[in-house]
Amino acid sequence: MTGEPITERERRARLRLIRTEGIGPVTWRELIAHFGSAEDAVVGLPDLARRKIIVADTEIAEAELDRLDDLGARAVTLGESDYPAALAEIDDAPPVLSVLGDPTHLSRPGVGIVGARNASANGRRLAETLARDLADAGVPVISGLARGIDTAAHTGAIAGDGITVAAMAGGIDIVYPPENGDL
Repeated sequence: MTGEPITERERRARLRLIRTEGIGPVTWRELIAHFGSAEDAVVGLPDLARRKIIVADTEIAEAELDRLDDLGARAVTLGESDYPAALAEIDDAPPVLSVLGDPTHLSRPGVGIVGARNASANGRRLAETLARDLADAGVPVISGLARGIDTAAHTGAIAGDGITVAAMAGGIDIVYPPENGDL
């Protein structure tokens, strides 16, 4: 996958394909490689499969894309230029990322800071200071959005007026823990 621009139809097809039951990241890649595009995979998959496969409805993909649009976000799919090149190297990289903010930050070298949710005060202080110093040096800080060290890392990066990237497993519209909503 080469980072070429894709059509909205292809984006929708890519989303439909990964939302299809039984299709994971590795199979998704194999299907795109086999068929040449997600649009062709969506059409050809039922005939290729040994068992009955029902590709996710277009409405599911459209609803997800509409929801992202309502949030000011967008879907970036594996193979697009905004998809992080280092992440794309992983065999089971997620085929679709929901991105809120500038996706070019995802391709910049950064530092991940993660740790205990029930972190000590010293641990949180160290994480926040390290993140602020990295932000001051122009280095993006990447973390989850959990309590403890993750929260301290984002707080420090923001205090350093830097770039912070939050990996949110539940989706960009589900902030957990809720007290990190403002963060």
